Amino acid sequence: MKRQRGHKALLDLTPEQVMALDDQGRAARAMWNLLHDWWTMAGKCPLRCASLALADQYIRQARKDVPWLAALPAQAAQQVLKQCHRAWINCWEGRADAPNFKSRIRARISVDVPQGRDLHIKRVSRRWGQCRIPKLGLVRFRWTKDLPGVTRNGPAGRVTGARLVKEAHGWHIVFRAEILVDDVQPKSAGRIVGIDRGIAVPLALSLSTMAMKRQPPTTRASATLGSPGQPGEEVNSRTATTPWTTAPPTGSGSISATPRRSPPATWPC
Repeated sequence: MKRQRGHKALLDLTPEQVMALDDQGRAARAMWNLLHDWWTMAGKCPLRCASLALADQYIRQARKDVPWLAALPAQAAQQVLKQCHRAWINCWEGRADAPNFKSRIRARISVDVPQGRDLHIKRVSRRWGQCRIPKLGLVRFRWTKDLPGVTRNGPAGRVTGARLVKEAHGWHIVFRAEILVDDVQPKSAGRIVGIDRGIAVPLALSLSTMAMKRQPPTTRASATLGSPGQPGEEVNSRTATTPWTTAPPTGSGSISATPRRSPPATWPC
């Protein structure tokens, strides 16, 4: 069985790499705003039809004509188009609100690396690993967890891609991992019972029974006096447990509480 997981790590970048990555993040944000403006404007005009093929053609032409848009890698630009299209599909299907422009203040800049094979992840020391980022080269990241398919003792699976995200304390890389795990088998093939927790009745079961309150544990002193245990029988209060008492629901819907045992009349000094 395959499971999708993400792992976030801190990047160790040089000043030149930070400036280049900032330019890529700003270009990705501008690409989103331009696509959003074109998509909404094309939808209002009956003579123009917005399609993914036409948007891809405009993106290629814009990367040739505008120098600062060319700082964004081609695959990252295609991911911006896919994310914008997915946002509109989620809006049309009622799962999310309509997408909007990305602000320079509120929105975090990010760059997507869709192909995991282009990363070339490698562990170089106990605390550091390295990977290859398009138009940046080799970068180091903090190694805090084994990635699937990278180390010998790591989990089975592979890294399918990554995303570079800028936060308050620097750039981070978020790996998208696909982990292979064994199918989870149920521990018991018996009957399934539903449980509803309450206050007056601690547990209400789907078997039309109610789990009442626990009885007070039997102490050593009360066992020595002969109540509630047998005369002369000593019971350890730490290990003594009493099961839940169950009772069927009454016709009026009220549950009678289990009577509590009264403490002994005298206690040993």
